[in-house]
Amino acid sequence: MEKEDVRLEGRNVVLEALQGGRKIRKILMAKGIKPGANLNLILKLAHERGVKISYLERSELDRIAQTRVHQGILAETEPLSFVSLAELLNSLAQQGQAPFLVVLDGITDLQNFGSLIRSAEGMGVHGVIFSRRRSAPVTPAVAKASAGALEHIPLVQVSNIALTLEELKKKRVWVVGTSDRAEKNCFETDLTGSIALVLGSEGKGISRLVAEKCDFLVRIPMKGKVSSLNVGVAGGILMYEVRRQRSRECGVGSKSSDNF
Repeated sequence: MEKEDVRLEGRNVVLEALQGGRKIRKILMAKGIKPGANLNLILKLAHERGVKISYLERSELDRIAQTRVHQGILAETEPLSFVSLAELLNSLAQQGQAPFLVVLDGITDLQNFGSLIRSAEGMGVHGVIFSRRRSAPVTPAVAKASAGALEHIPLVQVSNIALTLEELKKKRVWVVGTSDRAEKNCFETDLTGSIALVLGSEGKGISRLVAEKCDFLVRIPMKGKVSSLNVGVAGGILMYEVRRQRSRECGVGSKSSDNF
């Protein structure tokens, strides 16, 4: 049985899908939509790929859209494809790259999920791992929040996060958990080499079992009266710190070679 098509909403998200090569069945546009650079490129790419464009009243788009900020354009596409952990690790090994992965443990907020994927793609993360359960689904809202990054970063959907971390450790990937109660300061800890950065849900953080599977935990040092950050913000900071340390220009010692 074929999976049902999914819907993307918003100019940038649709454009990224066209550029990323996802198969698009149809594009729906509002009648009288205002022109712009992104729209012109969407029309050009759709024409080149033979994608049908249908024009509807904006009220009709409002009715069928989920995000309510569709900017006058929707696309019906094939479902997003996931990769297996083995496929991702084998690909990185063939390229001679030390993995930089992000693991999401119980991120159920759609905006945070999309934002973290956006940050991960921007920081050069090689793949985002999340659970089939206890995780936000990949919806139009997630695609919107990711600003199209969904189309450009491998996503790995697994059955069990804790077992996946065990598998990563067997592949000599350092598993680094995050907690505002951790003793280690992320800015004073070696985060180079093969890294899987584990981020937990709002409020609860990473689960006890997942924390036990981590090689160590790190925290972001806080100077103000607020003791913690939104996971989307914290995740971006931590990813950047890993990225900074992995950069050759930084001169930080590495556990293994890295072609980042």
